[in-house]
Amino acid sequence: MKFEQFEVGARFHTAPYLMQLEEILQFASTYDPHYYHTDIEKAEKSLFGSIVASGMHTVVVSNREWVRLGLLEEDMLGGLGIDVRWTAPVFPGDRIRSEVEVLEKRERDETSGVVTFGFTGFNQNDEVWAKVKIKVVVAREQAAVLSERA
Repeated sequence: MKFEQFEVGARFHTAPYLMQLEEILQFASTYDPHYYHTDIEKAEKSLFGSIVASGMHTVVVSNREWVRLGLLEEDMLGGLGIDVRWTAPVFPGDRIRSEVEVLEKRERDETSGVVTFGFTGFNQNDEVWAKVKIKVVVAREQAAVLSERA
C-alpha cells in the first residue's frame, strides 16, 4: 500500500503465532540470555515463575507476522523509530497476535510519507502483552509517477 492508501484509524490484524519453548530458548540464548529466558530451573524461582519469551523476541515475531500480511512490501522504505511498552509476560504455549492501527501520517516529500503504526499485542486470552509504536517511511503514489517520467 502506498502512503495515500493508509487512513488514520484503519486497523489490521496479524495471524496468531504459537510461542514454543524451544524457540524461546534458542532466541534468548543467542540474543537475550537472561536466566528467565534460558534456564528453566532458575526461571521457576523468578518473578515470572516460568520461562518467558524475551520481549524483543515477541516484537520480532509480531513484526514478521505484520510483514507477512503483504500490505507494504516494496512501499516500506525504512524505519524511523520504535517505542515498546511490555505489559505482561509471554509464556511458552501462548498464541500471540497483534492489532495494528494507523495512528498518524504526514507527508515527508514528493516521494514518501511517514506513517505511525500502533501495535497492540494480545495473547490467546485477549490479554495485552505489549503496546508498540513504529514510525516508518512509506512510498507515495507520486513516486511512481515521477519514476515513470524519468
